Amino acid sequence: MIRVPVVPGFNDTEAELADIIDFAASLESCQEIHLLPYHTLGINKYRLLDMPYLCADKPLNNPELLEYAQQHAKQYSHMNVIVRG
Repeated sequence: MIRVPVVPGFNDTEAELADIIDFAASLESCQEIHLLPYHTLGINKYRLLDMPYLCADKPLNNPELLEYAQQHAKQYSHMNVIVRG
């Protein structure tokens, strides 16, 4: 299993997710990818610690992109893509 955070502005395009899925499918032992949509739940922790939050300030909100990734993986009979919340 491979777990992939999907971060806005970093790897949140169809081409990038397709490449990740294609690579994972080429690995004989990999049968599952978990896509982990980026969220901002940690922002308040940084504020409480009086530290700057240097990550993206908006969560990934693109269900179509995640659906595309799941559909793309269907071309590989052994590969399953799961979207975690």
